[in-house]
Amino acid sequence: MTPRPRSRQHAVLVFVDGTICDTRHRHHLHGHPDFFGREELLRDAPVLGSVECLARLARRYTIVYMGARPAATRTHTEEWLRRYGFPPGPIYLAPTQEERLALVRGLRRRFDFVAGIGDRWDDNELHLGLGCLSIILKEFAGNWATVRKYLPTADGPRKRPVGRSLGGRKTRGSGKRPRTHPRPRRPKR
Repeated sequence: MTPRPRSRQHAVLVFVDGTICDTRHRHHLHGHPDFFGREELLRDAPVLGSVECLARLARRYTIVYMGARPAATRTHTEEWLRRYGFPPGPIYLAPTQEERLALVRGLRRRFDFVAGIGDRWDDNELHLGLGCLSIILKEFAGNWATVRKYLPTADGPRKRPVGRSLGGRKTRGSGKRPRTHPRPRRPKR
């Protein structure tokens, strides 16, 4: 489940708990050893729309998963991702923000991150450390259409939102900049 990345692949960092994984059924166990137990972790539900969106993104990017879980839960996390059909990708686990920030420093050397997707403001700190676009979704109920709006998938280019383009004219989703000068003619063959 943890493939060896080639040098500086384009990647998207995805936070597990709360972003793609609904952990609310086990919150009453917080602080108890069963909170991170295999049976409880495997009962977590995927957040609606996350599997489909990440499958599309995986056609273009390496999906890198990060979780606020102990390293001992790696095999359970891998099993959960496979069970629900998430695309394969490297998994990094660290229970504290300081440990996750240290991981991010190393990940910058291995991947060229285009975006990070999380559900909390401290996830934004990780994305800033990577120097990439930060997409923060609502915890346990993220709107994955927002991700598709800002990240191009293999299905097609990112559409430009309505607004002023660099050329000063209004555009709507064409993905192209308006021409401000005549297009040069190609010679006939």
